[in-house]
Amino acid sequence: MSGVVEGVSGATRGDATPSLGVVVCAYTFERLDLLRDCLTAAGRQLRPGDELVVVVDYNPALATRLRAESGHLRILENTYDRGLSGARSTGAEALDTDVLAFLDDDAVPQPGWAAAIRARLVDLEAIGVAGAVEPELDGERLPRWFPAEFGWVIGCDYRGLPAHGQPVRNPIGANMAVRRAVLEEVGGFDPGLGRIGTLPVGCEETELFIRIRSRRPDALVIRDTKARVRHHVPPARRTVRYFVRRCWHEGRSKAALVARTGKQAGLSAERRQLRVLAGAVLRELKGLPYAAPGGLSRALMIVIGTLATGLGYLTAPRTPSRQNFWSLVHLRGGPMPETPEGAAESSTPGPDVSLVVCTLGRSEHLEATVASLLAQRWEPDTAVELIVVDNDPAVGLARQRLAHQAEQIVLVDQPQRGLSAARNAGLAVARGRVIAFTDDDAIADPDWASQLLAVFREPAATAVGCVTGLVEPAETDSDTARWFEEYGGFGKGGERLVWSAKGEGAESSLGRPGPRGVAFPCSGGEFGSGNNMAFRTDLLRRLGGFDVALGAGSESLGGEDLDIFRRVFTAGSSIVYQPAAVIRHHHRGSYPELISQLFAYGAGMAAVITKQLVSGPRSAAAVLVRLAPALVLLLDPGSVKNRGKSDSFPAELTRAELRGYLAGPFRYLRARCVSSHQPAASSFAPPAASSFPPPATSSFPRPAASSFPPPAPGGSAPS
Repeated sequence: MSGVVEGVSGATRGDATPSLGVVVCAYTFERLDLLRDCLTAAGRQLRPGDELVVVVDYNPALATRLRAESGHLRILENTYDRGLSGARSTGAEALDTDVLAFLDDDAVPQPGWAAAIRARLVDLEAIGVAGAVEPELDGERLPRWFPAEFGWVIGCDYRGLPAHGQPVRNPIGANMAVRRAVLEEVGGFDPGLGRIGTLPVGCEETELFIRIRSRRPDALVIRDTKARVRHHVPPARRTVRYFVRRCWHEGRSKAALVARTGKQAGLSAERRQLRVLAGAVLRELKGLPYAAPGGLSRALMIVIGTLATGLGYLTAPRTPSRQNFWSLVHLRGGPMPETPEGAAESSTPGPDVSLVVCTLGRSEHLEATVASLLAQRWEPDTAVELIVVDNDPAVGLARQRLAHQAEQIVLVDQPQRGLSAARNAGLAVARGRVIAFTDDDAIADPDWASQLLAVFREPAATAVGCVTGLVEPAETDSDTARWFEEYGGFGKGGERLVWSAKGEGAESSLGRPGPRGVAFPCSGGEFGSGNNMAFRTDLLRRLGGFDVALGAGSESLGGEDLDIFRRVFTAGSSIVYQPAAVIRHHHRGSYPELISQLFAYGAGMAAVITKQLVSGPRSAAAVLVRLAPALVLLLDPGSVKNRGKSDSFPAELTRAELRGYLAGPFRYLRARCVSSHQPAASSFAPPAASSFPPPATSSFPRPAASSFPPPAPGGSAPS
């Protein structure tokens, strides 16, 4: 690759055609030869004033190799979250050209590619170009069963696209160009969308151009088939299995897109394409049995692909994964959403930890809970904030009861009912690098939060994304409290445990390997409980926060803590149980309340399992292989779960939990339907500003620099 762009970058031209900056993103050695071909072909078409950069996505060895052999070619490393969106934004920030063109590392531009883009964008009405993407099959042909209408499955043009010179909604990401000023204006690519490694997701370019059009309704993206690339399609992408998997993930990506843009904008082109698909089926079947060879199989694959895409869309979480709460990736001071009251100002470092309590204001223990958090003991220079989320602001009990503590807390209103929505509201305004949660019926020991925080600060904890603590009963002198403890309680013992994402025993310095029961990690029950948990704030935001279809206050009644524990672990982060971080919980005070609680626990657990069953073939398979031993654990009186119950333990409580298990799947599906009809940003928009401002002076220490080790890259991957 040496000499590909020598003498080009930084030069000037004398004509009026726009300068072109080319961004090529790479992540794997497997495509190194294809990348070399791409860069060579692109470099030959550059003119003085044009630039070419390669952005390597979280593969330092690949970046080192490219620098060693590239001569004057600029090799950058992704400075944002892992994934194609972050890599593209990194490249865009590095260029000062009029136009930014994006190529995949396995797409080779053909002669005239750059000239066609320049010529098209001389017209100031056009803000982008959708180039042609042709399949490169190493001299072979696509399988006879492969329908031309599904060319997008392999990242290529497909039947149904507008003709040359016509406007399109958005380009195919392997070959697209956009004016740099427009990209900066709208804030770049959404880090919550786009491919990560080999995971076949997408829609980041669709969301970008929808956002551009919402800002500039007259903006035109023109399809230009003279700007051609040849996109390599390996044999692994020409199989029925890949076809179905890609369609499934496309549906899930569309759901995430719709959550951001709404159905009208997010599905406009798809509605038109459905008519194309219906006509294609009729065309392929016309004249049977004398139809064209493969017509029946192509018609069948059109139906299968459409169903797989639709099923992926319908079963996708309505809480976007990897959501960046405050902004999309921004370029060179591009516009950022207004910072809500209580959020960090860029001029000062944020707190080390944010403590969050969610309440309806009804708990008789609320004031004592808040007092115990205000009385926490801290190491010198530790900066803290306390956030209380009022989940019933129309009644306003929380505001009334905490008026005497107003100067020491940030009170946030969240009118959308449900514990997950409330916790997400706290997460939205939290400034701490770590965020810790407890409930409004729990009392924190004086060193509770500092013990949680200390784990994150340990040198060996770079991969730790979550820390849970010991929950003990605040009283045991009532039958209901004793029965709840016999049921299992919240306690996980007095020994420090670690569930390492690197495998059992991989992080032994953090604790003994935690138990992995028959349903691990699908149930999430081994890790801890939601009334005593802390997370790296950036990780929790990247995972999309808590699922609003789960949790107290939703139809599912519970399970949001188990779900987020599982998602943290399966995303590649470790979880540590720290028994020195103690919360004392007031159990239910009456027998009917305990019956309702155990019903809710059964429903919540079943909802968590149901979520995984409908989230895709891989997660469903993981649940199904664990289902039989999990049922034995649940139903066998001698199992680890049940043998702690005394003879006086009411059978009605066991039946209540089992009824919850039976009701949970149906409750979760209803909750999911309800959450899908709520406003798309309901879980993520900054909540209403509080009339209790952040204190100017407080008993809490002022913000100071922190000594956190940075999280390992693996901890940022989505579930």
